[in-house]
Amino acid sequence: MRYWLPFFLILQTAAGFLLSAGVAADEGLTRLCRGEMYEAGDTSFTPVRRRDAEVVDCALSKMNQSFLTQEKPWLRCIHEIRRGQFAGVYPLAQMSDLPDGSGVSDPISIEKWYWLTKGDLGDLSGLSFGAIRGSNQHAWLLSKGLDVEVEAASVEQLFKLLQSGRVDVIIGTTQELPLAAEQGIDHYFVRYLPLHAYFSAELLAQDDSFLGDFNSHLPQCQPDNWVELSENDMAKLSSLGQRFGVQVSLSMMNALQRQNQRDASLKEARIRELDAIWTGPPSDERDVLRDAVVASDVARELRKIKSQSDGIIVELMLIDRNGLLVAASELSTDYWQGDEDKFTASFGAAAGLVHVDEVRYDQSTRTFQSQLSMPLKDASGADAGVLMIGVDVEKALSEAPL
Repeated sequence: MRYWLPFFLILQTAAGFLLSAGVAADEGLTRLCRGEMYEAGDTSFTPVRRRDAEVVDCALSKMNQSFLTQEKPWLRCIHEIRRGQFAGVYPLAQMSDLPDGSGVSDPISIEKWYWLTKGDLGDLSGLSFGAIRGSNQHAWLLSKGLDVEVEAASVEQLFKLLQSGRVDVIIGTTQELPLAAEQGIDHYFVRYLPLHAYFSAELLAQDDSFLGDFNSHLPQCQPDNWVELSENDMAKLSSLGQRFGVQVSLSMMNALQRQNQRDASLKEARIRELDAIWTGPPSDERDVLRDAVVASDVARELRKIKSQSDGIIVELMLIDRNGLLVAASELSTDYWQGDEDKFTASFGAAAGLVHVDEVRYDQSTRTFQSQLSMPLKDASGADAGVLMIGVDVEKALSEAPL
């Protein structure tokens, strides 16, 4: 079985200026240099098609950008982008030492990281860490104030350091988990790492719409469920939903029942009208509707639960049987939630069943979030509504927070 290190790809655009490779500016070509990956324990290069390359290829194609592919070892690519030899580089984590004026794209791919250790993880303080020289893991450990005592050149060497006891902990990706299992190494979730494309100031100065156009095509090019949850992750999130779900109070259920009774004969046309008021321009009617949801006593209860969750909860919604909001910790985009998975997958389901939605990356907060939803029943066991708990997945799954 083969194991691969993360690799970096370089995008060099020739439109409007001369490339270092000697391509004429008027050829209008985009130079794409894909970083090659090392095979564990081998210094030869073997290019492997990765999801991030497919996403970037797709986005550039939709922009009608033609490009040629150039391959280099990824460390050389990093060095040359800093010297201004290329117009772009990907995939990279957020970096502060790229040339001034570089533009960063929305995430193009995701890495899932795990602590790998021979025993219980416990407190990270006092442990020794190893990492691959120049890797995202290396840079991240240093950014967290954790000393990397030994640097390795390959995955194989890194695992040998761990097995020999020269280091206590290393960071691996999902790809390294089979090797860890073979060697009796335990793993604990660390984080998701979004990887981006960086484009040079020169390119963006030539085409100030380039980055926006590139980002606009990424959602169409991303695969479904591009941030994967393991069965163990799903079980942890489901258990978390049940734990917070028991905090539904009598006052919350009373508010839910009152709205269900009030709107028992509500027609679909009125539901659409209310949703349009909610999302429409400022008006007294809109203010009254929104205040009823986010300024009520129940909304304050939801915000209290959120504030006591150690940052795990990012949002809470109480939804009635029509799919309309009863209370929410934050102002939602829509008043009617009845056409969304959070409602359709949970309303009418068995009591105690938690639906875990796919993980989404929130660009504004740079967090990975999922919505946990569960059905709510009245005293007779009849369907009453849905509770939705939005969570920060990294904080929810982390087994050794820094």
